[in-house]
Amino acid sequence: MASSNRNKLGVSAIVCQFYTGILLLLIGICGAPGAHGADPTVEFSIEEERPVGTELGSLGDDRVLPLGLDPGVRGSLRYSLLPLGFPRSSLFGVDEYSGQVFTKERMDRESLCGSDSRCDLDIQVAVQSAVSGFFRKVRVTVRVVDINDNTPTFPRPTVQLSVPENVVVGTNFPIEGAGDLDIGSNVVRDYELTPNNGAFYLNVTRGDQGISAVSLVVRHDLDRETKPVHTLTLVARDGGVTPLSGSATIVVNVEDVNDNAPVFDQPLYNVSLPETATVGTLVTTVSATDADKEAFGVREYRFSPLNRDDVTRHFTINGSSGQIVVGGSLLEKQGETFRLLVECLDRGVPPLVSRVEVDVTVEDTVNSAPTISLNIMFGGSVSEVAQSGTVVALLGVIDRDA
Repeated sequence: MASSNRNKLGVSAIVCQFYTGILLLLIGICGAPGAHGADPTVEFSIEEERPVGTELGSLGDDRVLPLGLDPGVRGSLRYSLLPLGFPRSSLFGVDEYSGQVFTKERMDRESLCGSDSRCDLDIQVAVQSAVSGFFRKVRVTVRVVDINDNTPTFPRPTVQLSVPENVVVGTNFPIEGAGDLDIGSNVVRDYELTPNNGAFYLNVTRGDQGISAVSLVVRHDLDRETKPVHTLTLVARDGGVTPLSGSATIVVNVEDVNDNAPVFDQPLYNVSLPETATVGTLVTTVSATDADKEAFGVREYRFSPLNRDDVTRHFTINGSSGQIVVGGSLLEKQGETFRLLVECLDRGVPPLVSRVEVDVTVEDTVNSAPTISLNIMFGGSVSEVAQSGTVVALLGVIDRDA
């Protein structure tokens, strides 16, 4: 019996020592970073489409490390990514010994950031000494720079127009302009019409996001009996150092006219939805009218092809009524605002198109439980001579609520 009691006491002592060690470890995790000052921030930039393995820069310099750091400590530093809370971490790697940051995937700016004017990706790196208690976290912002890698593209390769032979000289016929996924100076900058000395000339109105309103203008009287069809080529060029171009064929049939585009009843729609809105929930109804006669009235509503992919994943539109409804779960989108571009087409051949913006804000209405994760440093190994306060793991908490 005495031997059994001694065994129980021995097991209890081991358990107590185990939990005491965990407590000291957590104290070290919480206390170590603050001893070395504020966490630094480093910025790198890289052009999109660079090959895998492209080096961005090193974290082993004075931007990250304090001046006067002991050479022995500096030489013992180890670097590792902290992916928790930084979803773009998989795109990058960091050399454990040099701190050199490099790419692990080829990056397409348009896929990562769409039409945003800036494309900044954030990652976090831990820096720790293997021989001392030195530790700090470094926030790295990588700016992905646009290159001219997208050709201007028209919505349709061939545009059909119908124009009456008694049309008034100077009448405008809108043409859907070319789109370009690039940004800045690489968007569509110029249009050219050939032949440029015939019955029509081009009128271009600059718009935002690299989109231009393009109109075909009647230069002189038309005679259907003399020439019933005019075939033209419209070329769009971007503003790259080496410009890229795309073209569309315009076929003008001298017949009838449709010169009024639909007009929406609001210049901008703003809507708020709870994140719990189910599929089929009505978001809003857009409405447009057309000043032309019934034969050329409003025909259908649709989402613009300029929308980002996540718009059509989460919303649908009724082409006849203009009703926009939820088409996918919004639970992961709380706090975000969707920018929907809606178009209205009339009954003309080809149709005239008007566009309106619908901003949908997803409200945070559900109290979600936080997620706790543990980042174990350097494979979970600790030297038996490690100093008190050496960081071996980081405990993180993410709360999806806004």
